[in-house]
Order: sequence, then structure tokens, then C-alpha cells
Amino acid sequence: MKLFFKFALLSTFVLLFFAGCKKDPLTHFPVTPIANGGNSQSVNLPICTVTLTGSGTSANGKIVGYIWSLTSGPNVPVIESPSSPVTVISGLTAGTYIFQFAVIDSIGLTGVDTVSVVVIPSPHKIVTLQPSNNLYEGLIDSYSPNSPISNGDTQFDITAWTANGSSENQRSAIKIDFAGVPQTAVIDSAVLYLFAAPVPHGGNNTDANYGNANAGFIQRILNVWPTTNTGYTWNTPPSVTTSNQVVIPQSTSSTSNTILNVTLLVRDMQQFGNNGFFLKLQSEQTYNIQQFASSFNLNAAVHPKLVLWYH
Repeated sequence: MKLFFKFALLSTFVLLFFAGCKKDPLTHFPVTPIANGGNSQSVNLPICTVTLTGSGTSANGKIVGYIWSLTSGPNVPVIESPSSPVTVISGLTAGTYIFQFAVIDSIGLTGVDTVSVVVIPSPHKIVTLQPSNNLYEGLIDSYSPNSPISNGDTQFDITAWTANGSSENQRSAIKIDFAGVPQTAVIDSAVLYLFAAPVPHGGNNTDANYGNANAGFIQRILNVWPTTNTGYTWNTPPSVTTSNQVVIPQSTSSTSNTILNVTLLVRDMQQFGNNGFFLKLQSEQTYNIQQFASSFNLNAAVHPKLVLWYH
């Protein structure tokens, strides 16, 4: 019995010894989160914005914060959403940029990555055409259907209104000469700027833009403008084509300006002859109007402007 007791006591001691020496589970040591700033990019001017898309992972928990910052570059562009994984970078100029992308996890550790953006100088040539006293612009008027298109006014319109109790519609034409652009040039982009008439004298004589259906079309004139101030009337309007016509959007305010991408129209003009643009309302419902400053306006900054990029 004594021997059995000693054996049992020894066995209990051994079990307690090994139980006391049992190791705790391995402790998890924090590791630096992994940031990924996305692929490097390149753009050609005049494009001066890019979108950067980053992401992050962490073995410690969730990613709770993001930070975009500029490391180096030819200027300081605008990082529009610096605390978001996706951000637009605007205001870029020619050169190479390095952006840093940082991620922060739930225990406060940070991981970083960098991404490069190369902005390539524009191979394009740019010409801005904004003539004063342009003899090739004006409007035709249904109220005076046999009166020739005239110029010299400070504005031209697309209109559906009334005059002395009768309906009155107006449509306009404008030709901007770009003969200085080589015939062999490739037109990469063409933008037409039409500015709201600063002191409108049509419609209600207050709002340059009025009505909830004043969207229009801008089309290419087919026939050669006969002579300035003659040839076109409401009853004998210019011939136009709807091919590649551009929508003049509904105005957003009484003084909003209009910017139109007319690249395809200008390419057609380059190929078939520049006889100008023709403007009219899409639906000539009464009390809708857009009034644009003409090249005879005293404020030269609001004259119609055509900007061409070509190579």
C-alpha cells in the first residue's frame, strides 16, 4: 500500500508539473499594413487630370484611413480627395510626379506606397479664334421673313417669342475663319464658346436665357455665304446638314454660357468648306430663348470664341 501511495503521489506531481509548464498560445505580433497606390500612369496634354486608385490590406484588422500626398513634381496640383482611396488629381503640367499613398489600420500602423504620373507635353498646336466685328454672323427672323441677315448687333439669338401679338422665331448663323490652320492639319479638338449676352434686348429684356425648352441644335451650313448682310432671309435660309450636328443644351441659368464640342463639325468644314454654323431651337415653343453676345459686343471677352487643337 505504501508503494502504491508513493507511485500515485509521484504520478500526480508529474501531471501537475507538466500542466504548469504548458505554454500559452503563440502571441500575434502586429505587422505593417500593405499599401498599393495602383499602376503608374501617363497622359498627354492638354489632358491635365488623372484618377488614382489605391487599396490596402492589414493582418491586424481593418484599414481605417487613407492619405494621398505629393512627393515630387513640376508643380503642386490639386489632390481633390486626399483622404479617399480614389482621388482625382487636377492641374497637372508637363513633367513627372510622384504621389505617396498611405493606409492606416485599426491599431494605428501605417503602410505606404508610391505611384508615378508622367505628363507628356502636348504635340498639338493650339489656335484661339475670337474675332471682333465679324461680318459673318447674325440672325434671320420670322417676323420679318424677307429681311436679309444683318450684323452689327451686340447679340444673336435662338428664339421662340412673340412680337405685337404674333409669334416670332429667330435663328442665327456664324462663320469663324480658320484659314490659318493648314489644310493638311489633323483637327484633334474644336470647342466653341458662346457667352450669354451681358445686356440682352430680346425676350423679356432681362434674362439672356429663358424658358424650360430652350435647348437647340448647331449645324453645318452647306452653301457659301453669299455676301455679308445679304442672301439669307427667313424665307431663303442657308442650306444645312444634320450630319454631326451638336446639341446646344438647355440653359442652367439666365446668364449661363455655352461650351460646345464641335470637333466633328469643324473636321467636316475642313474637308468640305467652312461656311459656318447655323443655330436654332430644337422645339420652337413660344417663350424660350438663348441670347449670345456677338463679336460686335463692346466687351471683347464675350465675343464668340473657337479654340482648335491640331497637329
